[in-house]
Amino acid sequence: IVAQREHTMPFLHGFRRIVYEYQPLVDSVMRVLGVEGENQRRQDDEESISGALEELLERESHSAVFMEGISYSLFRVADLGLVSAAQVLLRYGADLNFEDPVSYYNPLHIAVLRNKPDMVQMLISHRAEIEKRDR
Repeated sequence: IVAQREHTMPFLHGFRRIVYEYQPLVDSVMRVLGVEGENQRRQDDEESISGALEELLERESHSAVFMEGISYSLFRVADLGLVSAAQVLLRYGADLNFEDPVSYYNPLHIAVLRNKPDMVQMLISHRAEIEKRDR
């Protein structure tokens, strides 16, 4: 029965990992960017936001879930079109082709879906996998 349940609902494992393992890091990244809730953003200048994000990433870089946390953060900032934040996350090693474990979209998919042309261009310039299909 357990094997059946895991087979029929594979997304639960990924969702649990987000919530329990790396969501706190993602939340911290979003707070630094001034994004709390749906599409809210501080009006700070890009340079100070990038600096604050880099400070956070330096502090958290030894976390066991750092790569997953910043990769999911890249997905979230791609959704919002925050290009400078995405560039910082990529410098710290975020996975450019990270798939959201629930929707199976990657940052390029979500940037296209949300009509964020600057983000799409930046992701492609960093060699995002353009042939990747959603599931």
